[in-house]
Order: sequence, then structure tokens, then C-alpha cells
Amino acid sequence: MRKKIAVIFGGRSVESDISVISAMQALFAIDKKRFIVEPIYLFEGEFFAKDVDDLKAFSNFSKREHKRLVLLNGEFFTLRMRRLKKYFHPDAALVCCHGGEGENGTLQAMLEFNNVPYTSAPVTASAIAMDKVATKRFLQALDIDMLDFEVVKAEEFEKDEDGALERLKRLSYPLIVKPASLGSSIGISAARDEEELKFALNVAKKFDKKMIVEHLLENCVEINCAAIKRGEEIIPSCTERPCASGSFLSFEDKYMSENAKTDSKHTIPAGVDWAEESVKAITKKIYSELEMRGVIRVDFLADEKKKRLYVNEINTVPGSLAFYLFEPMGMNFSNLLTTLVDEARCDDSNVFRLFKTQVLAHFQKGSKGSKYRPK
Repeated sequence: MRKKIAVIFGGRSVESDISVISAMQALFAIDKKRFIVEPIYLFEGEFFAKDVDDLKAFSNFSKREHKRLVLLNGEFFTLRMRRLKKYFHPDAALVCCHGGEGENGTLQAMLEFNNVPYTSAPVTASAIAMDKVATKRFLQALDIDMLDFEVVKAEEFEKDEDGALERLKRLSYPLIVKPASLGSSIGISAARDEEELKFALNVAKKFDKKMIVEHLLENCVEINCAAIKRGEEIIPSCTERPCASGSFLSFEDKYMSENAKTDSKHTIPAGVDWAEESVKAITKKIYSELEMRGVIRVDFLADEKKKRLYVNEINTVPGSLAFYLFEPMGMNFSNLLTTLVDEARCDDSNVFRLFKTQVLAHFQKGSKGSKYRPK
């Protein structure tokens, strides 16, 4: 019997448009002989049933033209005139959301609450990976190399700009400023002096209430590596070397350039022989220590002169679900999706368990505890 899969995409995120593309790729590739799929679009905090054949529908999405859905007790219902009607009962959710509540653990928590298995990282891992500061703290605890950093809160910068800039002087220029909880290089700027740093901080704070400032490692090589889990085995992907037009990989490099439409936007494998095995080993370690699920992608910076690797960030729902990094290993996108769904359905770690006690019965029997009053 074919299993029912809800492909969830969209969300309140600057990467929402990218998630539409990932979802369409997945819907095209998924094995229709094994799965019945239902596209579920997450828009402004609500679910909608939406046929994704027409990309134009998402450029100016209208709620009125589509069915509003409610997730209740593990099943999607249509909501019309305050009436609920059964619509789709998924056996699992294929999460294609990038950023926002679709990747930071919020959607994952909702799915867990409804006992719906899902293909992305669990709640805690999602929340940590989404927050670049939390990621740094996690990497520090594992003694994994990363670039030195400082954290600047938007409120702090607005109240005491000079104080914030003074604190950042311990980091040597050039610097790179990033919103703490965004992806796809949005809101990121490089700074080579104090004036550029002020500008970069003012840009980043428009996107997030917390910013991270690091030394900008120039003349380095970016290397990405994905990983999935099959049974007890963590499988790292091939490595890739993204092609940047400037000192870091921008949003335009990733999605808006001519190269973004072709395979020329990256080199697979990365071709940095001295780093190849270390990249895969660290990716596996991060996957294991964060108790990941689904497909993740870890992004590295490689200093070729010093032969040192630094973890840059962790993506728990990478663009296109990183299928292209597994294809050279003989795993096409369809097989990858089947593996992700099967693993989600076999993993019972998100199944809600209730531990029942006799405490209330004890209080009802008139014991001294029945006179309990809150302090």
C-alpha cells in the first residue's frame, strides 16, 4: 500500500521562495509508485493545499484561491465557514522549508505534537543549527575549529554604537557580519574598516535582533558536505566547492546568477585533497552529536595556506535537499527521498510518551496532601 506523504514548504522566511523550488524538485522526483504526495504550502503561519504546477502562483500568493488547512490529531482538515472536513492523513511529512518556522524547530514541534514523522532534524538540533551563535557554542563544546566571533544584539548597537564597536576591535579586519538566524547569505556584509562595519551592522539588524561578527577569512576555499542516516549508518555525501564571485558566497551567487542555473555554480568533488576526509569525518561527528535526522549539509571554510578547516554553519534543510551531492555516489534524488521517508517512519524518537502516576488519585483520597496550597 502506498504511503501518504505531506510535502511541506514555504513559511515566514526570506528563503521561502527557495523552498518552493526545492519542493517542486522533490515532488517531481519522488517515487509515485510508493507514495501518494500532497503539497502543503505554509504561508503566514497557516497551511494551504496548493497545486505547485504553476510557479507563478507563488510570486503573488492569494489565500482566497486555495484551501486553508488545519493540522489536528495528525490529520489535515480543510477549514471553511468554521467547519472542519477531513482532507489528508499523512504517514510522514517531507519537510522542504528553508529558514523561519519551517527549519528552526517550530514546525518540527508541531509535527511531533501531532505524532507525524518528519524527514528533517529534530526540534533541539533544528533550533541549535538555525541560530549561528548557538551553533558556535555547540562547536566549541565539541572542540571543532571555527572562526573567532563576537555577538552584537541589535538593541545594544542602537543604544550604544560606540561601545559595540569598541568591543569588536579585538577582531582583526576584514570582518564579516551576519544575522544570527538567517540563511542563504541574506543580510550578510563584509567590512574592511569601521565605517563599513557600521553599515554592515545596520544592514544585519534589519533582518535579526542578534548579529554575529567574525574575521573574514580571505583567499579561502568553501567546501560543503551533506549527510544522511540509513539504519545505524551515517552516510556522508560527496564534497562540493561552491563558486563565489566575491569574498563570500552571496545570495546572488547561489540563486540569481547565470551560473546558479547550471552545474558550473559548484565543483563536485571539491578537489581539496588534504581536507576531503576531515570534512566527511567532521560532518559525521556533527550529525551524530546533534542526533540529527534527515539530510543536513555542513559548510566549511578551508585555509589552504595553513591547511586548517573551520566549520562555517550547519543547514538542517539544505537547498534541493542536497540531492546533487549524493548522485555521484549512485543515489539519485528519488532514492534519496525514499531513504529520508523510510528513516523518518522508522525513527520513533519523536513519538509522544506519557508517564502516568498515582499522584492525583493520592490527593483525592483525603491524605494530608489534599490540604496542599500553593506557596
